[in-house]
Amino acid sequence: MDPNYNQYAAQALMDQGYCDARKSIHDAMPVVDFQLEDHRVVYVEQPRSWRITRTNSTEEQNFYVYGAICRNELPPIKLSDATPSMKKKAIYLRQGVRITGLRSNGFNDDAVSIKHVHEMMKTYLKKEDIEVKPWNLSMYEGHWAVDASTRYFTPRKHAPTEAGLAFDMGVDPDGVLAHMRGDDLIHTMDNKVDYLREVKNDNGTR
Repeated sequence: MDPNYNQYAAQALMDQGYCDARKSIHDAMPVVDFQLEDHRVVYVEQPRSWRITRTNSTEEQNFYVYGAICRNELPPIKLSDATPSMKKKAIYLRQGVRITGLRSNGFNDDAVSIKHVHEMMKTYLKKEDIEVKPWNLSMYEGHWAVDASTRYFTPRKHAPTEAGLAFDMGVDPDGVLAHMRGDDLIHTMDNKVDYLREVKNDNGTR
């Protein structure tokens, strides 16, 4: 981080952002509102996965965390990025970010709630004889941070009836990912990430 970067001003903006985010309408739930007794883990056969839902719903529960990106591995994947070994590692290719709240108490509360979500999933999968790796916070210049990522591909054998999705032009402008997909991999909704951009109108509203 730039040594001249005003982290205290950034923290103030982060705290205000948390307040604004809570007032906004989201399809997702603030992860800090997660309550164990209100949620359950559900097994989905196609594509093979385990998802957290509300106890009275079959729809996957989405959560959101508010923070600043401090590290990223994001598209687009361009022809100049392609290497001979990339196709062999296609299943492991992913897009992801590390976000931090700097000194924001709201972000720290979110991080604790993420730990609770992980423990819920870990406890359920242990009954299925599936080992789950421990979840640990990352750090960024002395501040708590959270890593989040998703793979570009799902093994076709785990989603044999799923219809594959085309990659967005902003993700795969040169067709590098589409070329390495082959018959064994598929790009599904679970691999898709939505990227949004804030736009200001002429009157200054967003």
